[in-house]
Amino acid sequence: MNQRLMWGILLLVLWGCSNDESASGDPETDRFFDVEGYFEGEIDRLQGEQPNILKEVSLNGKQESIQPDTLNFEKELSVFLNSDINKVSWIDSYSADTTRNDDGSIATTVYKAQKEKLRTRLLEVSYAAGTPRRIRIINRTENAVLDADQELIYEPETGIEIQQRQQIRFMKPNDISIAVRFRE
Repeated sequence: MNQRLMWGILLLVLWGCSNDESASGDPETDRFFDVEGYFEGEIDRLQGEQPNILKEVSLNGKQESIQPDTLNFEKELSVFLNSDINKVSWIDSYSADTTRNDDGSIATTVYKAQKEKLRTRLLEVSYAAGTPRRIRIINRTENAVLDADQELIYEPETGIEIQQRQQIRFMKPNDISIAVRFRE
């Protein structure tokens, strides 16, 4: 009997120590929104659909617009993938605040960094009928060489917006803006 109890406890401990750092992305049950899983799904969807797009890039006020035939959505959305906060080690590093609609469904969930050293400072997910309709991320990087602020917005029906201001030590600051618009 003692040996069975020991094996049972050992299995429970091992199960509890698993290093699964991702979650399903269900705002009702998960601690954090599954950024990685969501954007991997969007990359697959967009690569398959290949919507018509208009891409506008601006560097320090100089703007250029292009209409490429195809777009590598894995590359375009990589900045969002790199902003995933869903790590077990960060479970106490972000606060979550959820607002609900009159019917009780989630309208918006906002995750805020509780520690200054974390690059992703804010993740805001707005929902319509339980589906993410707008994702806003604010990143901040500050070290001896670089000081950068970045705002990312993704709307699955509309497109991508990236605003970044970066200051590299001993150089002029750069203001970068990228907008990818999905067109019909």
